[in-house]
This record gives sequence, C-alpha cells and structure tokens, in this order.
Amino acid sequence: MKALQTFSLFKTKVLITALSAVALLHLSCEQDQTEYILKNKQQLLSAEADALSVEADGKSFITITANVNLDADLKEVEFTTTAGKFRYSDTSSLKVQASLSSGRLLAKAYLVSSLTENAGTEVKVSVPGVDTIIRLSFTRALPDSLQIESSVASVQKGFGSEIPVQVFLMRKKGLPSTGQSVQFRAEKADRSRIGEFRGISSAGSDLRGMLNAIFVLKDTLYTGPVRIIGQTRAASGSLSDTLHVFVTN
Repeated sequence: MKALQTFSLFKTKVLITALSAVALLHLSCEQDQTEYILKNKQQLLSAEADALSVEADGKSFITITANVNLDADLKEVEFTTTAGKFRYSDTSSLKVQASLSSGRLLAKAYLVSSLTENAGTEVKVSVPGVDTIIRLSFTRALPDSLQIESSVASVQKGFGSEIPVQVFLMRKKGLPSTGQSVQFRAEKADRSRIGEFRGISSAGSDLRGMLNAIFVLKDTLYTGPVRIIGQTRAASGSLSDTLHVFVTN
C-alpha cells in the first residue's frame, strides 16, 4: 500500500512538473511573439496615403492602403480617423478584410474630408498587436460662387428699418468649408454708403454654406434704390453678388 501511495505521489509530481513546463513554454512563446512584433513593427504592417492633404469640402477623399505582412489568420485591418468619415460606411472607424494583390496582402480605406479645416487629422491603421499612424490635413475649400438673396424687396423709410439677407456660398465639387466670412456694404443710387449690418455670425458660414445678416437703415430721409453687396474670398481671388432693394415713402 505504501509503495502505491509513493508511486501515486510520484505520478502527480511528474504531471505537475510537465504542466508547469508547458505553461512556461507557452508564456515564453507569447513573450517571444510580443517581442518579435515590437522589434519588427514596421515590417509587419505599413500604411500609405495617395495624398497628404485634400480640401475640406465633404466630397474629396484620400485613399489609404495598408500592407499587412502578418500571419494569414490576421487579415482584418481597422482604420480609425480623428476627422472626416470613411466612404461607404459614413463612420470614423472601419474594418476591412485584407486580400492578396500582386503578391501583397492589402486593405484599402477611402477617407472623405469633413467640412472643417483640420491640419492635424490622424488615421490609425491597426491589426491585433500592431498599429501605425498617418497624419493628414483638410485644407480650406473656398467657394466658386456667391448668391445673395432676401425675402424682402422693399422697406419703408425710417431709422431702424430692416431687411434680412441670406448669402449662399457654393462649389462645383462638394461644399465650401465652414467658417467662411462675407463682407457686406450697402450703397445708395449715387454709390454713397447707407445703413449698417448686424446679426452676422462670428463663426462664419454654416454646414450648408449659408450666412445670415440684417441690413439696418440708419436714415430717416432717403428713398430710392439700395444696392446690398456681399463679397468673399475665392480660389480665383474674390466673389461678389448684389441684391437690389428699394426704400419707399
């Protein structure tokens, strides 16, 4: 009986020793893999963009390509951006299955610009255990045209009479970046200045490319035509449009 107990204890000790060895080997392999990934990060995953900047017009996009040199089981690449949205998903995070192309394991994402200028946009490209960052810029998208309108065609003379004005900034591609400013002035028939403008947003144009203002008449005597002029910067230099209204008796 004593011999059987001794043999049983011996078997248990051998089993525990074997399990400990396996655990240590597994831990060693994990440490080796982690160390290998850290040392060979650039060789395991790389990413590039076909442009480092585009206009912030909500339409232009940058193609980002990830080159994965990892185990075939790790084919899913995640793209995450601090600004803009990825095409087809309209989100700031996108997962793409890498596939073979010309002997390379590639994953592509298309980052569409926002309507806000951003010189510090960062796109993180990652697979389990490895990531890399690409830094991009969204530059100001200036308008191609300006249109000034009002729901009021005439106003009665008198100090403080008002005419609401809307300015629409437009582009051939996408929309103008937000925050564009417009300068206003109003002229009488003889081209002398009249009145003033208030209610102009200090933040500039909105996501629709629109800016509101109110023309305020500061004259108690004048009657006749008034030219309300709006002007802004453009890629070609400057843009302007004129709204014709009338001050009546």
